[in-house]
Formats: sequence, structure tokens, C-alpha cells
Amino acid sequence: MAELETDTSEVRAKHRFDEQRLDEYLSTHLPGFSFRPGEALTVRQYRSGQSSATFFLQKGPNKCVLRKKAHESVVPGDNLGRIFRNVFHIDVCPAERSALCVALIETLSRLHSYNIHKLNLTGYGQGKGYCQREVTTWKKQYERVAHTDIPEMSQLADWLMNNLPSKDNEECLVHGDFKIDNIIFHPTEARAIAVLDWELSTIGNPISDLAYFLIGYFWPHEEPIYGGDKSIGDIEGIPPYEDLMSIYCRHRGVDSPVHDWNFFLALSFFKIAGITQGIHARFLLGNSSGENASIFADMVKPLAEKGLRLAKQYPSVSREKRSKS
Repeated sequence: MAELETDTSEVRAKHRFDEQRLDEYLSTHLPGFSFRPGEALTVRQYRSGQSSATFFLQKGPNKCVLRKKAHESVVPGDNLGRIFRNVFHIDVCPAERSALCVALIETLSRLHSYNIHKLNLTGYGQGKGYCQREVTTWKKQYERVAHTDIPEMSQLADWLMNNLPSKDNEECLVHGDFKIDNIIFHPTEARAIAVLDWELSTIGNPISDLAYFLIGYFWPHEEPIYGGDKSIGDIEGIPPYEDLMSIYCRHRGVDSPVHDWNFFLALSFFKIAGITQGIHARFLLGNSSGENASIFADMVKPLAEKGLRLAKQYPSVSREKRSKS
């Protein structure tokens, strides 16, 4: 039942739309959606998600997820699958929680192993020079929405630009926002069946995806993460960071620890800090889709500080060092 769908609420006032027109459109264009024409369409809004409002739709036995972007997208299915909003809200046993995490890292390694030439994706992005473009892009993005001066962001941007990987020429499919709430899992198995939200995807260095995905293990202890009040390593069933890194490297056939790991961790914090500043800017304009957008202003500086600390550490960051940082 829609009312039992976790992490949803009534559609917020600023995101309301003509539900009858949506019902008519889906009934016409989505096969099987009008299985029971007399049933009403139920629409609920997911509480999470800052840049893109996301909705849960149900009509009779049919369930869909609608993500409102420049081009809206619908994922149909009579038995859609499972979407977990964050690691703190995975209501499964520890063993399955561990299996879900392994499925995530295996899915990421699989994406990075695709042959972009065979898939005709060589023109999907510029490829070589990806890291420099990322630093430049997120620096401009941050400066465009910054509402106050944060020296640590400038310092981190300078460090990144002065410490670019010497071989920034790897060309793989990069998702750009690979995290658990962008994955649809099988309804009953610990297996990913779809990857969502490809708006930041391109061709570039895959280690940026890996660092971004594992960033929770390095998160500043004083800052809330994904709505939780404890670190990822304290959650029963979540595998150690080293295990996930080992699985990824083994599946891709690359060295562990990966080269320039400190750079990619610092880049991830710089990127997230920029995104966080953007969320706060949209909140000030009344355009943020998340209920908790007002808290993000105070997170930018701690994230930049953490990025700077990681930048000065060796590529292989030990668990002991992380616990002290």
C-alpha cells in the first residue's frame, strides 16, 4: 500500500502537479498501467532527494517511481524492486545488508569494466583530462552559488589543481553519482537490477566514482550523514572499507591500493561540498526539493576541511588514521 511506502509524505505544495493529467498520460503510454481503470492514482513524495523531486506512484497493483527533472522519467513494474534511501534505513538483517553492499560494489566495478568502444560510447564524454575538468567544473559551480567566503574551499581547489594525477588519461564509463539511493534492487535478492540518475555520467577516470561511493567511511564525525547519527562502520552488517575496495580491485583487475587515492577522496569532498552549497542556495531561493535543505549551509566548511586533511595523507589511508581524523 502507498501509505506504507517508507520515507514518503504527501506531495509538498511547491511540487504539486496535475495528477489527473499524469494518470491519463500513463494510462495511454505505459503498457499495463490501467490494469484496473477504476482505481485512483496515489502519489507520494519521497522525503530525500535535494535537486530532483522524486515520487512514488501506485495504481492498483502497479507501482512506479517518478523523478522530476528537465525530462521526467518513469520506471514501471508490477513488482518494481527495492530502493533504499540510505544505509541507515535498510530494514534487513545484517547478513543481507552486507550482501547488498557487495552487490553495489560489484555493480560499480561492472560499469567501469564495460568496453566503451564496443558500446559506441567514445563520444559520450571528453575522456582524457577528466580530473582537471572535474576540479574546474566544481570550482565554478561552487563560486557561482557561494553566499559567504570559505577559505578552505579555495585551499582545497588549489591543492587539487596542483596535484592532478600524472596519468589522467583513463577512459571508462563514469556514473558521477553512484550511491545506494540511485540503485533499484531485486525484490527478494541482494542483486542490483537498475542504476538510476545518469545526469552526471560521462567518460573519464573511474576511481572518482569509487571514492565518491566509499566517501561515507571517511565522513567527518561531527557532521550528520544521510540522516543518521553514527558512522557507517558502526552499522551491523556493513563491510569494512578495505573489503569493498578489495572486491572492486579484484573484479576490475587493478592494483590495490589505487593510485592517487588521496586525490580522489579530496576531489569527492570538494564535489560534495559544492553540491551542498548548491542545495543551500536553492533553499534560499525556495527551490530545494528536500525537507531538510536548511541544514546544509553549515556543512560546507567541515567537508572542505576533511578534504584537505585527506589530501595530505598517503594514498592508502589506514583504519587507524581514519578513526583519529
